[in-house]
Amino acid sequence: MTMRQPSGLDALRNDDCDAVVTAIEGLAGSGAKVSRAELASARRCLDGAEPSRQLALTRDLLLTVETAGLEALAEDLLHHDSSFVRDAAAHAIVELGSDAVPVLERLAEDADRDTRWYAYEAIAKAERPEYVDLLIEGLQDDDFSIRWVASNGLIAIGAGAVIPLLHALVDEHASPLFHNAARRIFSRVSAAPDLDADVRELVDSMGRQTTVYETSHRARDILRRLGGEPS
Repeated sequence: MTMRQPSGLDALRNDDCDAVVTAIEGLAGSGAKVSRAELASARRCLDGAEPSRQLALTRDLLLTVETAGLEALAEDLLHHDSSFVRDAAAHAIVELGSDAVPVLERLAEDADRDTRWYAYEAIAKAERPEYVDLLIEGLQDDDFSIRWVASNGLIAIGAGAVIPLLHALVDEHASPLFHNAARRIFSRVSAAPDLDADVRELVDSMGRQTTVYETSHRARDILRRLGGEPS
């Protein structure tokens, strides 16, 4: 039995960018998925498009590409010369939900600073509890702006970030930069009632220039009082 191809696939191979854009809009709107190779013309049209059209076309590209080609296309668009395309790609990745998790995990480790920043920007915008561990890893990044974006993402998640962050602080190898970011997060998040006083005390102690070891020890004590032995 021959598998029926998505309607509009022939139009994607057109040399006329207006026809290509119309075709991919229809495919994205119907939820159809096609290979990255089939999107080559649409990708080419993106480079010559006006900024307003680039926004929609970037989104349609990422929503239409099959999972197998998602990471390569996302990385390509996050490296694009146009900031309109990079911003639109970060927003579109958020729309993909759970399908984007493996892609974002890999892009967050990219050697290119801009790619990591846009990956963490997408992760932070999603405000999903399953991204907490990944955002905590971002607090260790050498780049201040990435640490800032990651900390904003954890602040947005709120109380759900507190326990994982305490576990991360138990690691005595966490850098002072990590501790500074953690203090900012704790000072802006309301913890659960059984934890709030301990967290406030921890924030106060971190503001008194306590050592990394002392902060780690305090975090360990808090976790033990909660009945869970820190990992």
